[in-house]
This record gives sequence, structure tokens and C-alpha cells, in this order.
Amino acid sequence: MTRRIAIFSPRGGSGVSTVVANLALALVDAGVETACVDLEGHGALRLHLGLLDSQDQSAGGRAPEAPDGLRLIESDGSRASEWQDGALAGQTPARVVLVDVPRTRPDLQAEILATTDAWLCVLPADAMAVAMAPQVRKQLAATRQAFVVINHVDPRFALRREAGLFLADIFAARLVGSIRKDEAINEAQANLERLPIFSPHSAAWADFRRLAAAGREIAAGLRPANSAQL
Repeated sequence: MTRRIAIFSPRGGSGVSTVVANLALALVDAGVETACVDLEGHGALRLHLGLLDSQDQSAGGRAPEAPDGLRLIESDGSRASEWQDGALAGQTPARVVLVDVPRTRPDLQAEILATTDAWLCVLPADAMAVAMAPQVRKQLAATRQAFVVINHVDPRFALRREAGLFLADIFAARLVGSIRKDEAINEAQANLERLPIFSPHSAAWADFRRLAAAGREIAAGLRPANSAQL
């Protein structure tokens, strides 16, 4: 049975596309057939998945391919079956569908959140996320299967450390993981490569693998344990 997880944030710059792509890669690495859905059309997921051709690719060279078990679906949202089932051209539905919820399409946001099986809200460890926490908590109360991941965690800096700890406290019952701020993510993008290939031992990739364990439990309709490291 296909399980649909909407991944979103109440504000821009939270790293939603980063989480969608790398969580998808981590789920596939764990043997879970996964589709990730880009409804915004900016190619962000392609970049994170290393599916963009390099500038110096030789003429006639073969374009990069997604790893086995992973599908990238790019849609304007007009065909609901594309993002609800993670299937195209007669393919069987994917086991898990991760939807990158576009902030630029509030009409589509409401539809996605109403028709997915679970929500994963991405909150960066910063002052703005702290200020928005009461609003987010109220929104997440609409469904039992709503969870939080804290992104850009960096204990070296007091503001990020304290913001992360505050968010972890206020969302304790829904917190399922955290992603450390890691330059390897940006470097992988700059090299048009997937994070687990470019930097398989990076801190962020270790965090995404832990988040994938929570993702499997969410897909099974369970409430995963908190795996955040703050």
C-alpha cells in the first residue's frame, strides 16, 4: 500500500527540498521503493538527486539516472494521481511517496495536506522558527500523524543551539529527527552529485539515514521514536 508523506515548512529557506531528496535516497538505501514529487518546477529535487547534466558533459554523453527504487515525479499538480501514487506510465505505485509541498501554491498546499497520510514539518534551528512555533503547533494539531524535523542544527553557535533546544522541547511529542548543518550538502550540489556518493561519511547523511528509520515507521502508520541529536 502506498503511503504519502507531505514535507513542508511554514517559511522559505528551511531546506524542505534538501530533506525530501535525501530522505528519499536514504529510504531507497534501506530498500524502500520511494517516489519524490516536485510540484514547483524549479528543478530543486533534480539538483539534490544529482540528476542535472554537468556543464562540461561531452556531446552525446549519457544523462545521470536515479538510483534503482527511486522515482522523481515532476508535475504541475493538475494530475493528482501523479503525486498521490508515485506512479507514471503504467508503473506500479511506489511504497512511499514524499511530496515537496510548494509554498508558492497555497491552493495546492491545502489539497496535499488534506490527501496525504502523514505530515513532516521542517523547522530550521533559528529565531524565526522559534517565533512561528505556536502557529506551527496549532497547525500540526489537526492530525495525529504530523511530525517535526529540525534542520540546520549547529551547536557551535549559541543562537542555533538554543533555538534547536527550544524547538525540541516545544515539539517533543512530535519530533522525529534533526539534520546537522553540513557544508557537504552544498558541496555535493556544486558538484552535481548525490550526498551519499559525494560524502558518504558526512554528518548530514548519517542524520538522513536515522530519519529514514523514522520515515519507515511513519509509512507504516506508527509513531516513531525521537532520533534528534541536538
